[in-house]
Amino acid sequence: EGELVTCIDMDDEVTQKWSSQKECPASKAEAKICRDGFYHFASGLEHLGHWVYPQFLDGSGEKIAVMEAIDWIDIQTKEVDVFTLVYSQVYELFSLVSVTFVVNSAGHIEAEKNIVAGRDLINKEPYLFVGCICASMIVCFAGCTSTLFEMIRHRCLPGYRGTFDLFSRLSLILFSIALLIDWVLSEPYAKLFEDILTSYLSSMGGDSDESSILANYYETLEALVVRKSTINAFRIVAYILMYVQFVQLMSYFAFHPRMGIITATVAKATSALAHFGTLFCVIFCF
Repeated sequence: EGELVTCIDMDDEVTQKWSSQKECPASKAEAKICRDGFYHFASGLEHLGHWVYPQFLDGSGEKIAVMEAIDWIDIQTKEVDVFTLVYSQVYELFSLVSVTFVVNSAGHIEAEKNIVAGRDLINKEPYLFVGCICASMIVCFAGCTSTLFEMIRHRCLPGYRGTFDLFSRLSLILFSIALLIDWVLSEPYAKLFEDILTSYLSSMGGDSDESSILANYYETLEALVVRKSTINAFRIVAYILMYVQFVQLMSYFAFHPRMGIITATVAKATSALAHFGTLFCVIFCF
């Protein structure tokens, strides 16, 4: 007779309130750590659409010993994330370093590392940032106004070049407005890291409810991850707009007989570039 093997569906997330529930010995049934005769460990909460069971760890190793004793990592465990905060005073850089240990269906453990880093605008940098954004919007608005004025003056619709100029400038104006609004509404990295550190120190004190502290911690952590995703989205849009501005610059070279060769080359290669761009997106974006 062989041992009965239980198959676990690791994609089926556990949504119970506690990660582990052990029966307390009779002598400790009335102890503070026991509730209704059971010892509960690691209250669960929802984070980014997944159910997690977080714990704050210090240098003493007591909680790790408890985890080992109660088999906190079992055959149902799919991922274990370890987070730590890093602050560089020289560069005013705030970093969240995480290592994710993923258990595949065969039982093999793979480690994946991730770093979320950012810095706040300090000293005169906010004024420089706002000044550049405003200057960009003013120049683009002046260009759009000039193009529209010429259309009204000559009573004609814009051609291919005029339409592209309007699209390029309006896109840059909208991007600048969105970037400025996001910067104004976003919390500074220093504030987010201060909230995370406060949550950790509160948990070390032991006077507050650890479940509520962890919930606040993960709310701040989620805001930090969303902030990173937003910045990455702005980077992608800025990268695309740079190419749009480059094509617009190429079109302005048409006024010169020799420099106009670049414009003519780009115009003749439009069809080939369009097909290449479509193929590139199909291969690398899907």
